[in-house]
Amino acid sequence: MEHIRTPKVEGVRLIDRASPRRMCLGTLYLTGTHTIFVENASEIRKETWILHSLVSGVEKQPPNPSGCPLLVRCKNFQVIQFLIPQERDCQDVHLSLARLSRPERYGELYCFSFNPKVDKEEREEAWSFIDLKAEYSRMGVPNHLWQITHANSEYRICDTYPSELYVPRSATPPIIVGSSKFRSRGRFPTLSYYRRDNQASICRSSQPLSGFSARCLEDEQMLEAIMKSNPGSQFMYVVEDDRCRPSW
Repeated sequence: MEHIRTPKVEGVRLIDRASPRRMCLGTLYLTGTHTIFVENASEIRKETWILHSLVSGVEKQPPNPSGCPLLVRCKNFQVIQFLIPQERDCQDVHLSLARLSRPERYGELYCFSFNPKVDKEEREEAWSFIDLKAEYSRMGVPNHLWQITHANSEYRICDTYPSELYVPRSATPPIIVGSSKFRSRGRFPTLSYYRRDNQASICRSSQPLSGFSARCLEDEQMLEAIMKSNPGSQFMYVVEDDRCRPSW
């Protein structure tokens, strides 16, 4: 809150970028986590909320006879324009938003200031909202084709994967480790979805580090193990999303 120069500005107009002639008159509020615009129309009182961590840029434009325009660009490509009557108020809002949208410490992030209106027991229950073992059990694993591996215990191999993963029963720890070294961020192929009716599966992984011109014996053995764990099919699809690759 100490970074807010002015918490409330009245007589602000919200300009619809899709239809510039459409303007909504209301009040602009600045909080520690959101910028909120409330329309004055008593029968509607529509609110527009902008999360500060979603703001990618704030631009104060030259004033005109109608007021001082303030352009807010968001990371989801939304562009919001405010018309603030006084230039000094616009300057205060601009400086406040510029600082609030660029936290300097972890403690300034929204997740640390959010305080849900629930007691301690309810908050602790949220940690078990998703039970990974129960979800895999619902799908029908482990079974004679798939088993749990503790190779990623304490996130030793991949820090963006769960600590407990399911792999083909024929995939030994050396195969898992070798495959992880061949792929970006250590994301070796691991089970994501299993259909017990036809024993079909979907596995996830990241792209190879060295491109398709290089080979890795352990990674090939991992793919062969996945193939063997899908006895209902004679072939396997390998799908890659080119949008995930960096531009060169």
